[in-house]
Order: sequence, then C-alpha cells, then structure tokens
Amino acid sequence: MRGLSYEALANATSTTYQTGYADGRYAYGDFYYGPTVDGVTIRDYPQGEIEAGHFSKVALLVDHSAFEGEHVTLMLALRNCLR
Repeated sequence: MRGLSYEALANATSTTYQTGYADGRYAYGDFYYGPTVDGVTIRDYPQGEIEAGHFSKVALLVDHSAFEGEHVTLMLALRNCLR
C-alpha cells in the first residue's frame, strides 16, 4: 500500500465505505474502519473491556453545552450596542 498514490488509496477507501455501508457490513460501532480486536493490544470490544473492569479508574468530569458560542456572541453584541 505504501507504493500506491493518494488518489488510488482515496478511491479504494471511498469504494469500500460505499460498499460496506450499502451492504450493512459495519465493523464495531458506526465506522467501517476502526480498531481491530487482536487479543494483545486490543483485547476485547469496548463493552467487554468495561464489563471486565479493564479501564482507567479516574475521576471524570463531563459536560455538554449546546450553542455555547451563542452566549458569548450575544454578550459581545449587547456590549457593543450599549457603548
């Protein structure tokens, strides 16, 4: 594959995506290409690893804000109008 041109690799990737998704042949998850369980580096699928306790046990802070930029731009717009 190292000897192939960018165009050849891009065409091959595009073709396999189109064929794989059209035929419903996904890998694990939503992506056609992804990590492969090899039993060494990736021992199991994510669900199996979590169930076996094979994950980092650290505090995790997660947040999700929709339209977080809207507040900043609105405040800037109001500040500019009040000048």
